[in-house]
Amino acid sequence: MIQWQGNWRALIGIYEVHGTLENFKLLFRSLRLPQMLKNTLLLALITEIGVMISSIVVAYGFARFPLPGGNFLFYLMIATILIPENVTLIPTYYIFVRVLEWDGSWLPLVVPFFFGNAVYIFLLRQNFKSIPKDLDEAAMLDGAGPIRTLFSVILPQSWPVVITVSLLHFFYIWNETRQASLYLSTRRDLIPMSFGIQSFQSLSPIINQLEASALLIMIVPVLVLLFSQRHFMRNLIITGAEG
Repeated sequence: MIQWQGNWRALIGIYEVHGTLENFKLLFRSLRLPQMLKNTLLLALITEIGVMISSIVVAYGFARFPLPGGNFLFYLMIATILIPENVTLIPTYYIFVRVLEWDGSWLPLVVPFFFGNAVYIFLLRQNFKSIPKDLDEAAMLDGAGPIRTLFSVILPQSWPVVITVSLLHFFYIWNETRQASLYLSTRRDLIPMSFGIQSFQSLSPIINQLEASALLIMIVPVLVLLFSQRHFMRNLIITGAEG
């Protein structure tokens, strides 16, 4: 902004920027950030193991073992992707809280992933079907059974899609707030980071603190993406060279 002072013009700054970490210190004092980060990573690890094992097994079955009505079951599973989460929210809440009495625990967030995920199964199945069956037959001639064929033939050819599915699930768990708000609202010691920061943002109208919390919530996904991208590209190169 230019201001006249007598016969002279002076340039006066409108904004003054002062770097400070006070907002981050306030976040650490107000929230249990280390505990919430630990909860999020542990929750992601447990559900990652469950959803990857179940999704890989189901996708392998759809891709390599033709069963009567197998295509119908596959398309029925795909149809569940079109069902909005709001439709199943009340029935699942009733089952988990009223019937199973899982309120205030991680069980409603963890157990469903041990039954697979339709999107992950679809991605894995499409990749498994693109692998020539001649490799399976060669492994069978060497005495390999279905399980050994999966681990020795199918998965080594599918690391890029396996890593992609793992990343999709990690980002989903990292950004999860709805399920946590339903089942963990009474257990502040179990809440994940996204839900904790979202609750803080709803209570703090100060823009500086909101920006600090937004920066914290995006650090880990960005680091994971940067780190995994290198491995993802390396797996693509290795897979292409072997093919």
